[in-house]
Amino acid sequence: MDYLFDTKARLRDEGVWFDSGTSIPNGPHEWHTDWSLEGPMDVADICAYLDVRKVPYTLVKILNREEE
Repeated sequence: MDYLFDTKARLRDEGVWFDSGTSIPNGPHEWHTDWSLEGPMDVADICAYLDVRKVPYTLVKILNREEE
C-alpha cells in the first residue's frame, strides 16, 4: 500500500489534490476524483499517469443527476 501513498504524494507535488480514504486493513484505498479534484490534471490525466507507472486501478463513474 505504500506505493499508493507515494504515488499520491507525487501527484500532490505536481499540484494535484483530491479526497481519498482507506479501509484498513483489508479494504481498498479509494481516490475520490469528484468535486474535490483540484490542479492541472483531470481524471483522464490521472489514469494515464497511473497507466505509465503500471499502478493497477478500477475506475468507477457515478452519474450525477444531469447525466442520468
